Amino acid sequence: MPRIVDRKREKKFQCTYCQTDCLKFGDWKRHESERHNPKYFWTCPSVGCNARFAIDWRFAQHHKTKHNCVECKCAYQPSVRRRVEPAVEFWGCGFCLAEESLFDNWDARCGHVGRHFEHEGKTRQDWNNSLAVLNLLRRPDVRPFWIGKLHSVGYLEGMEFSPQLFRWAERHVDPLRQTLERTIDGNNISIVSSRKRWLQ
Repeated sequence: MPRIVDRKREKKFQCTYCQTDCLKFGDWKRHESERHNPKYFWTCPSVGCNARFAIDWRFAQHHKTKHNCVECKCAYQPSVRRRVEPAVEFWGCGFCLAEESLFDNWDARCGHVGRHFEHEGKTRQDWNNSLAVLNLLRRPDVRPFWIGKLHSVGYLEGMEFSPQLFRWAERHVDPLRQTLERTIDGNNISIVSSRKRWLQ
């Protein structure tokens, strides 16, 4: 007898960074936020420990169970809670390539990607990190550099964001994406245009 699949119970929200699947949008968003895009981290202040956590309640749980901190308020001390640096400032969609597929707001990014899962039936296999990189190259502070660099080596106008021309090797695309998501300066922007990292 064939197995009956409850379509409403399918875990359609799939992490774009790891193999975790979620049933609900909120659970998926929380997973990607806490596991892969934390704004802060907490370092245990106990002598010799130095354990780090991306979630405040996990730090508090650690401090209570490992260091007997009964009413732990350490998570709110400035010396324990630190901002992740360099902070992620932009995100690119890996499902589509468009002007509106570059985000400087985490909630807008998650809403956009979530709609691809929910309304279009996209899966992790459809996610393309090279598309995410092409969208990230539209950043206002990167776009002129990218276009100028391509024109200087003979690419014609209108070819700058072509997924047919620019696809990055899998071993290079994730570090490149991470660089483009964060603060860009003259030292790290050169990796964006490294031709060795392109597959054509």
